Amino acid sequence: MSDIQLIRYQEQLNKYLEPLKRKGFDSIRFPGGTSKNGRNSAFVIYMQEFAHEKYYLVLPYQSSFHQREKINLVDKYEGPKNTAVREFKEEVRVKIDANFLESYYVVLAEDNSNRKKTHKKYFYKYKQEIAEFLEYSLDFETEDVEETTTPFFIKNTLLRGNLFWKHYEVFKNGWRKKR
Repeated sequence: MSDIQLIRYQEQLNKYLEPLKRKGFDSIRFPGGTSKNGRNSAFVIYMQEFAHEKYYLVLPYQSSFHQREKINLVDKYEGPKNTAVREFKEEVRVKIDANFLESYYVVLAEDNSNRKKTHKKYFYKYKQEIAEFLEYSLDFETEDVEETTTPFFIKNTLLRGNLFWKHYEVFKNGWRKKR
């Protein structure tokens, strides 16, 4: 079992990401993804305090994954909260309860296709402590992972300049809206 990484300084983050960049992981983002029917995307912002400092759960992301991904869409509707729960479990390996998801921000985004379609991206804050981080191994390095890999926590001051810019814009706008 490996401990989840808590990254506090830029130098520490650079050192952690260096081998991942060689594997093609070009950014970090909040956990989440696209609904099974392709109508929306949902992401989870999870904050935890350690030693009186705020840390956010993120994961390395390979943005080119969607260019070669084969999506098998289904006709069954999957709502944004259900998408967030499913994607969080797939990417972080921890099941969360949709009842503790609080709407943070919604943004309209263009699809990655050339059809100029748009869909909504929902961002939620998870408002419950997740005890499973203390119980499970979060070492995904042994698996064949293409899109994301082992999640980790970064200090809130590292979000700007390191988080995938679209996610950072949503985070910043949602924070301003809540004030």
